[in-house]
Amino acid sequence: MWIQNSVFEGEVTNSQLSVIIKGVKDIINSEYDSIIYYTFDSQKYTARNVLGVERNETDSFI
Repeated sequence: MWIQNSVFEGEVTNSQLSVIIKGVKDIINSEYDSIIYYTFDSQKYTARNVLGVERNETDSFI
């Protein structure tokens, strides 16, 4: 399934992430745009988060 237009990767602090999320919410059209970001608490655990529209529901798969 196709997901991306643009991909950005980097390491940020929790406070930097909060600033980024607020900035993104201020500029996206939440009825049309999707921003997906992942947070990693360790190399074995990740959380998938969506701002705006969920375009494709996903399940965990291998």
